[in-house]
Amino acid sequence: MMKKVFTAIGWTLLYFLLYFVLQNICSLGLALMYDPGFMSSATPGEMASRLTDAIIATLAYAVAMSGVIMVGILFILKPRDITARKLYQIKSPGVMTLLSSMGFGIGFYMLVSIMMAIIPWPQEWMQVHNNSTETLVGGNALGTLICLSIFGPIAEEFLLRGAVYGVLKRAMPRPVAIIIQASIFGLMHGNIVQFSYTFLMGIFAALLLEWTRSIWPAVILHMMLNGTSLGLNAIQKVVLSSGEGENPQYALILLAAMLGMVLLGALGGAGIVHFTGKRRASELDKAAPALSAAEAAY
Repeated sequence: MMKKVFTAIGWTLLYFLLYFVLQNICSLGLALMYDPGFMSSATPGEMASRLTDAIIATLAYAVAMSGVIMVGILFILKPRDITARKLYQIKSPGVMTLLSSMGFGIGFYMLVSIMMAIIPWPQEWMQVHNNSTETLVGGNALGTLICLSIFGPIAEEFLLRGAVYGVLKRAMPRPVAIIIQASIFGLMHGNIVQFSYTFLMGIFAALLLEWTRSIWPAVILHMMLNGTSLGLNAIQKVVLSSGEGENPQYALILLAAMLGMVLLGALGGAGIVHFTGKRRASELDKAAPALSAAEAAY
């Protein structure tokens, strides 16, 4: 038992070492391409400043690039006694389950927003959180949206819910594996405020994986959470810069949108339960004749 646990921990450490190295290589490489002349700066301080600006401007692209490479590595670097398809649970859960996952993801964003609003976070923690978020979205808005709403979620779900959770749950009780992978996911984001809601998302994503027996609903949940957050923040900046933020109609539209997202989340959650349950019942019905024939032969 302990050998399996240590082996799972070893795989987890290996995955994250590789991911860390890849992110740093991609980040530095893209920064050098963005500002190749920073080495000619007059002073070391100016050089460091230009390099930092280049890293911030290309950070979302570095996340996407390192993520794509990491997913490729995950299909090669895995335990030998299990296929990649089974380890990462790569199977279709059905179109309706995926659509329900989209609604659930939007509703989950509202849950996070409510949690952020009602918890009295210390000002210092919020400052660190805001600085971290602004650094990540410091580049081109459209490029950032694509990288962090598509490539980032795919990479992180295959890494956390696929590889890490996949090896951990083979060595320990699943509730323990769920807590550990969610904790790692939260710690990856580097501050206490983000840890709170990314830990929660890690729990829900793993439960989605278990319930649907597919990684794709967890990917969709992650995509919708990131995409809704980035999209609404961009819209809010446009509205505030135009002076429409003080318009009473804007407040009503915002309230209606919030209620709509809550409703979408509730419908999405119910849809996941319904359509996955229906799919499982169908699979059992198909398996029943074969089982009856085997019993009769016995």
